[in-house]
Amino acid sequence: MMIRRICIAVIGGDIDSFETRDEMMTVLPLCYELGQLLAENNYITLTGGDDGVGAKVMEGAISKNGITISFYPNLDQTIESSLVSIPIYTGMGYGMRDILMLRSADVVIAIGGGAGTLNEIANAYNMRKPIVALKGSGGWSEKLANTYLDKRKKVKIESVDSPTMIIQKVKELILRKKRVDELSKIVRDKDWAKSRGI
Repeated sequence: MMIRRICIAVIGGDIDSFETRDEMMTVLPLCYELGQLLAENNYITLTGGDDGVGAKVMEGAISKNGITISFYPNLDQTIESSLVSIPIYTGMGYGMRDILMLRSADVVIAIGGGAGTLNEIANAYNMRKPIVALKGSGGWSEKLANTYLDKRKKVKIESVDSPTMIIQKVKELILRKKRVDELSKIVRDKDWAKSRGI
């Protein structure tokens, strides 16, 4: 039996979204480290095909022989092909590209980012995808860390301090989701049996 691999979407700003050069020089090495850790833990890395956070995470993942999938918004390749194991050219623009990538993800990691990242966080929230934000990365990821986006409290945006802690939190969230799925199956099975008089 083939075991399904866990897919982790990494969202965040492109090179132009960083407020300062110092912020960029602090965050990008963390992205590279995160990519390495994702690969070492056998996760598939999903990104949106932009430079900056996504490209640096993929660079780290590839350095450890990880699998990377890039969801390009258009029909052209926007980052170095050696970073991408599987390119998906959506041709649908940024909005639909985001939806396809997020629906494919088990967990979403948010690092920095501007308006595009804000949109991705909102979509992930509405899909009830677990979201982990990196503290100190700036942008919307940092602004929304440890919050719910609205009173419905669909998903709390978790916040951690380092790539190593991101991996720990991802493992915790995946285990939690697995337990919820198992309990849901038990309840569905009991309801099915009850509806048939068993």
